[in-house]
Formats: sequence, structure tokens, C-alpha cells
Amino acid sequence: MTEAMGEAKPDRLLGRTIAGKYRIEAKIGQGGMGSVYRARHLVTGKVVAVKVLLEDLAAYPSFVERFLHEARAAAYVMHPHAINIMDCGREGELVYLLMEYLEGETLTEAMKREGPFSPQRAARILTQICSAVAEAHAQGIIHRDLKPDNIILQQVAGEKDYVKVLDFGIAKVLDEQKRGSVPISRSVFVGTPEYASPEQCNAKSPTVASDIYSLGVILYEMLTGRPPFEGDPMDVMLKHVHEEPPPLRAFRPEISPEIEAVVLRALSKDPAARPQSAWELAEEFERAVRASTGRRTMPFTARPTVPDGFAATRTRPLEPAAPTSRLARRRWGLALIGALLAVGVSGTGYRAFQWLTRWPPLPTPPAIASNPAPRWVLDPISEARRLFEEGDPEGAATLLREAIAQGAFGNARAHDLLGLIYLEQGETAWAKNEVLLALEHAGGMLPEAHLHLGRILMEEGDAAGAERAFQTALEQSRRRLISAAAALGELYMRQGRREEAERVMREALQRAGEDPNDLLEVGRILLLQGQYELAVRELRRAIRLKNGVFPSAYLLLGRALLESGEVTTAAEVLSTALAQRRGNDPVARYLLGRARYRARDYERALEELRGAIHLRRGKYPEAQYDLALVLSDPAVGRYEEAEEHLRAALALRRDQFPEALEALAQMYALRMGRLDDARRLWQRVATRSALSWLERMRDALGLHAPAEWRERPLRMEWPAQLAFELAVAPSPTERQFTVLFRGGDVALGLRLERERELSPWSVRPVRLSAGREEVLEPLDDPPDLMAPLALTLTSDRTEIALALNGREVVRVKRSSAISNAPLLWGVRGGRALLFHVRE
Repeated sequence: MTEAMGEAKPDRLLGRTIAGKYRIEAKIGQGGMGSVYRARHLVTGKVVAVKVLLEDLAAYPSFVERFLHEARAAAYVMHPHAINIMDCGREGELVYLLMEYLEGETLTEAMKREGPFSPQRAARILTQICSAVAEAHAQGIIHRDLKPDNIILQQVAGEKDYVKVLDFGIAKVLDEQKRGSVPISRSVFVGTPEYASPEQCNAKSPTVASDIYSLGVILYEMLTGRPPFEGDPMDVMLKHVHEEPPPLRAFRPEISPEIEAVVLRALSKDPAARPQSAWELAEEFERAVRASTGRRTMPFTARPTVPDGFAATRTRPLEPAAPTSRLARRRWGLALIGALLAVGVSGTGYRAFQWLTRWPPLPTPPAIASNPAPRWVLDPISEARRLFEEGDPEGAATLLREAIAQGAFGNARAHDLLGLIYLEQGETAWAKNEVLLALEHAGGMLPEAHLHLGRILMEEGDAAGAERAFQTALEQSRRRLISAAAALGELYMRQGRREEAERVMREALQRAGEDPNDLLEVGRILLLQGQYELAVRELRRAIRLKNGVFPSAYLLLGRALLESGEVTTAAEVLSTALAQRRGNDPVARYLLGRARYRARDYERALEELRGAIHLRRGKYPEAQYDLALVLSDPAVGRYEEAEEHLRAALALRRDQFPEALEALAQMYALRMGRLDDARRLWQRVATRSALSWLERMRDALGLHAPAEWRERPLRMEWPAQLAFELAVAPSPTERQFTVLFRGGDVALGLRLERERELSPWSVRPVRLSAGREEVLEPLDDPPDLMAPLALTLTSDRTEIALALNGREVVRVKRSSAISNAPLLWGVRGGRALLFHVRE
């Protein structure tokens, strides 16, 4: 909630602690059913808003039921532009609702202070309102009281006009039979006359089209500074039913005909003639504004004058808070206006209306037991989504299964979310079954389910099926499901279809808004395009808009930082993501394992990657692959275990994992001495890289000396220059590994040293002359031992030198004994492979 209404005088609730952890600090507003307070968490200091049901209403079970219905309905709508409901409950006589605390002003206040808005600003605000309303409609909820007083404008991340829609609490739940009884009658009017649809004024059941009409009224007022109809509530409602709204251009001549046409269509008396969804209205208005760009417009600095033919009636100002009984009377007094309109408005009807708004005080309530209300009244799907996002997939899955078994509302979304949970755990077969059930329940019209089906098909290697599913998700969402565009672009990138990928991702970037979820997908697309700095910027914006609680954005941010080489920061960000998911996010643990490996923290890298695989019950081929890379690193040296994980990754991908196949071939050759097995795999892969390895391995020589010194001839005499590649595989328990090139009593080479197992190797040049060994200082920039070392031996009449990766690291004087001696190479402490020898 907001402090837009100003703080009221203190009362007895100030200083009281709610729910055992929120202390009430100040009263910030009052409405028809209760008062709103600012409260603060006793431990974290987080500020929240507390809505408290009026005392004389809390004594009536029907009012308590309606109040809790308000909490349940509002909690259905989990969207960045809708207020977040956190908790509700009852403590003695106190019935309360905890919600997000907002700082800002109402749209009413902004229009009153600034006058009419430009079409561009109105479009930005309308799009955000429509996104929240569309989410409510997707959950089967109609708001029924959309008006500027229920819209808060905030300044977020330095930008103004960030929208929050309030008061979904008097919303009408469409699927009453599945959701349970709803304490709002079909035959009453609930809303505000200036913004009510004709069907609401006629006491008919509201529909999605009713909210579209109210959005049209709000849009009309943003552009003209006044709603289309003003005056006495009864007269206003009659005008909504029988009169056409005044043309916008009568107030704002500079408004284009296209813009006026969109607004008037939303205000059609016939619901079927209006835009059929909130998104459709937002899109039509956005197109009209773009079409009018470049027209010559008239500047305006004040509220418009009233044109001829229309009475000048001032908009009724906000009334100060009235006594409790009058507030209740006013809200419920309007509830029977629809019935009066249904029988005609005679003098008797108008007198009845006056009587309804002047009720006597409520009678003394009956003495009833104060049965505690449930602590949580969220619907099972919203609660399951919360549990899943907070790292409790088992709890979420259990709740969804119970909801499905009981035939609860929203079976399509329940099956879809359950499928997503299974997919996260690597259970693709179960995930696919649930997503297909979701599509069956939704009649095939659920874009998110098509998106999830596409991801499952990608896991199964069905690229064509995945492409069809992603395209269907885009079509059904009118290309507004940015995550589907990102997934399709990623698929095209994997297939090498770069032009198509760029086209899809470019369109997605153009359509993306300021919604945090849109910014998340923008970051994903920029990451795919290799624009890491831009990805980091957008993902950090998304996290700010979510007040720092956005594990999915932290995951992508960590990946972007990792790709750009900021390993330490990436590890911190990924640790935050993991903490926000209670340590139960396999992707976070997988990425954190990669970050630990980049930092040469082998022990923690192994722990995180094994944890990721465990969370997916062994079905995580990417993590199996990365775990094998860590295990096959010379600093770890567990090659047989690495082989098991590479084979597991290949089995999970049905051998459609070329990177794992090549990694297995390289490990066979470079670490395990299994050259024949390696050659068979390279021939099977038949990529350019594999063919290059086959050519380079033609003259390979191996040595295996775990404990004692072993050597073998390399050349019968010392050449002037000899270049070759060397792969090392120290034994996992050794702390020292040596490779030397010797002729007579002269030798030079490299020694690897470390303090303990699972720690990085330092590389020190070694030289031997006349029986005396000298070990030089460690190299400042040690080579990556995962890759073969490029070595070059050079010899002249006086000295012999060894260069590593093009840089000389050690030199020794040549002795007379070397002239007729062969060139030998020897190893101690593990295995080495010398290949691609060139003179």
C-alpha cells in the first residue's frame, strides 16, 4: 500500500505486534472495509502494509468471509504490477491482511496535479496495468473495480510511472464451482460508478469485457483529464448504459483519430465490440500511438476546457475518512443500485437510493465465538509456485497432486506447473506427461505449456518438435511470451541457424517491456548473443525491480559474469541464487560448481556438481559432463570415475552429446593411455576437431611410471630443434610429478609440485648437469594442464634450451658426453603422452 493518503491520528493499534513479528507504526489510510497501517518486521526491519478489518464488521461472519475472500482473490494474482499479498489471519478480534508496502502516488493524484497525459505516457502506464489485469484474467479473476484510485505510480530504478494495481480483493472469481463458494452475489453492484461497465450498472454478471470497459474509462481520463461521465452516481450509471461518451477530440483536438477510435472501442456498450483481452487493448493503443507519431500536436499546460454541448461538472474530490458505520454504508449502499436500474428509475427509486446511502447505524452484532481464520488462504497453484520458487519442489508437487486429485480449479495450470517441477528434477518422461495433460485440460490453448513442452523435447533431442512447440507458444501469446522467443532463438543457435536466431531474438527485444520477467528474458537473449555487459545490466535491473528476490535472474547474472571472466563475483551471485532457493536449485549448484572449478577450488567444485546431480536424481547430463571435466583434470586425476560420468551423460542424451564423446576420447588418449579406444571414438565423431586429433596422435608415445623413474628413447641423437606436444596425468595421490629430457649427463624438464591432494599444481623448470640437479622458481603464469603442453627443445654447440608454449623456461650447458648420446625422455609420478613430434 502507499502513504499517498497521508497518515491519520494515532489509535490503539499503534505499537501492537501482528503475527508475532510485525509492529504497527502508523495509520496510512482507511477504506470501506478497514484501515491500512504501516508495520515493520521486528528482525529484518522490512516495512509492510497491514489492512485491518473494521471492528464492527469483524463481528459479522459474512464480512470476515468477504475479507478473507479478498485476500484469497488478491493472492491469485502473482505479477510484478500487482500488489503482493504476503499473509492473512486472525488474532482475537483482529482480522488482518499483510501486503507489500508501496511508496508512490495514486494515478488520481498524478492526474490531478499534472493534468492530461501525453499519449506516449498513457501507453506506458496502460501497458503495465493491462499486464497485471491479463494475469488476473488468466487466473479466472475479474477485478470489477478498476479505477485510478486503485493504481499506484512508483519511481523505481530512477524511472517514474512504475505501476502497481491494487484491490483485486473485490474481484469476481469466474470458476465458482471449482474454487468454492464466493461471498459476492451475482445480483449486486460492486464497484465505482464513474468506472463501471454498462453490464455492471444493469446488475449483470461482470466478465472480462467489463474490466476492458473500465480500462477504457481510465485511458479516457488519462488523455482528457476527466472520466467520460460525471455527476450524481445514479445519473452516471444511467449514462454508462444509455449515452455515448463525449469524443476525446472535443477535449483534445490534437489527439489522432486512431487513438480516439481505440478508446471509444473499449467504451462500446456491446461487450463483444470491445477488445477481447487486456493485452489486445494495450496492443491496439500502442499501435495507434506509434501511428500518430510525427503528427503535429498542440502543447497543453492546463486541464482542457469543456466544449460546447457538455455540462461543466467538476470531478468529485476525494472525501475525508468518515466514521466507521458511514464508510460501510456507502460501500454496501451502492450494492443495490443495479436492482433499481433493472426496474427503472422513478422518483420512488431515487428516494430508495437516497435511503440506501443514509443507513442508520448497524445493530449490535450477535455474540459469536472468534474462530481463528486460516493463516494462509492462497489457492494451491499460487502456493505451490511459491514453494517451488523458494526451493521446496517436493512440497510444491505434493500440493499440486492434492489439488488435481480433489478436482480443484485450474487443473491445466496445476498440471503445467507439476510438469515444470519434474523437468527441473530431470524427470523428462513425467514432465512430458503432465504438460500434455495441461494442454488437454486447456484445449491446447496454454502458451506456457507449449513453451515447457518445447524444453522437454529439446532435452529429448527432438529439435523439430521443440521448434513447433516454441512457435505455438509465441503465436498463442501474440508473440508476447518473451521466454518462448528466447528458447526458440537458443534452439536456432544450437542448430547453426544464426540469421533466424537473430531475427527471433531481435523481435523479442523490441517487444520486451519493463516487467522484471521481460528483463529476465532480455538478459537471457543478450547472454546467448555474447553481449555479456548488456546482459549483466538488464539482469541487475530485473533484480532491483524484484527488491533483490529473484533467483532466476541471479542464475542468469551468475552465468553472464562467469562467461565474462568475473569468476569471484559470479560465485557470490550464484551463492545468493542458491540461498534464495534454500540450497535446492540444481542449476544454481551446477553453475556454482563451474565457477568453483574456474577458481581452481576443486574440492568445492566437486561438491556442488555432485549436489546438482543428486537434486536431479542423476538425470543431469550437463552436470555429469562438467563433473567429468573436473575429475579428469590433472589436479584431481580420478580418470576412471570421470569415464563413468561421461558415459552416463552420453546415455542420458542417447549418445547425442558430441562434446561428451570428444571429451571421453581425449581422456582415453591424454590421461589413460588407451589410444586405440580414443581413435575409435574420434572416427565415430568425425568432426574437424576429431580428425585433427587423429592426425596429431599418429606417432604418440606413452610412459606410465606411478612411483619409480622410467624413460625411453625419443631420438638416437640430439636434433638442432624438436617440437612436440606433451599431456600429463599425475597420479591423484602424488604431490610431485617430473618429466625430463636427457642426453648423457645433461637433462632439463619440468617438475609439478603441490602441497596436498585436490590442489593446483605449480610448475618449476628443472635442469641436471654433471649429476647435480637444480630446481628453479615456479613459473609466474603456470600453464593449463588440461590442455597439452607445447614444448620445443633447441640445441647448439654450447647449450640446450627448453621452451614452453613459445617461451623459454630453462637452459643448460652442453657437455661433451651428449655428442654421441641418444635423446631420452623419462617420467615419474604418473602418466605422460608425447605426440605430434616435429623436427
